[in-house]
Amino acid sequence: MTHPHRLHATAAVWSLRAAWPHLAHAAEVERRQLLVDDDAGTLRAQVYGTIGGSTMHHSNGILNAILGAERRTGGDQLQRLVASTRETMIWLAGRILDDRYRPGDPVLTALLEQIPLIPPVAAAEVARWVGEADSAVRAALQLGPDHEPLVGVPCPACGSRRLAVRMSAPADRSVVCGGGCVCTGADCLCGMDERPVGILHIWAPSSGRLR
Repeated sequence: MTHPHRLHATAAVWSLRAAWPHLAHAAEVERRQLLVDDDAGTLRAQVYGTIGGSTMHHSNGILNAILGAERRTGGDQLQRLVASTRETMIWLAGRILDDRYRPGDPVLTALLEQIPLIPPVAAAEVARWVGEADSAVRAALQLGPDHEPLVGVPCPACGSRRLAVRMSAPADRSVVCGGGCVCTGADCLCGMDERPVGILHIWAPSSGRLR
């Protein structure tokens, strides 16, 4: 049986993994733009420093520092998001995987490899932390979620036709309900193999209930 916590965790990691190259590229563009702005600021400071002769020359460094600080305020959001997301994922892998994760290894790959082997409660932690990171990255880049509507198929639990496939995984893509319905336990009509109370519904692609 595939536990829904593991399905949610796997889908979240694949989604972040798909968004990550876009974030890295955008952060690099941002970094280059800041360098261009720094060069422009230095030039302006040098020009201003020529006014009034040597009395202004000594203020060039101070003026340049002030201009650079003003430009950098809030100007490196994507670079900081890259750093904070990477640090969070490394921390998470160290906490969940213990010595099964070696610092320096690709952290998202390590999580994907270990999710099938960790307890459901640990998978729930992975799903929560990675899901939050993925949402932050996608919001910063104005990317939508990796959902593609599953047209014409009603949700086995709530009956709404808002099922969607999590598209980031290369295969074995899970299905979720866009209506946000949660499992009520053993008596739930969802048909998930395991039914933890309160978990958002998610089905493996092979589920017979999605007909």
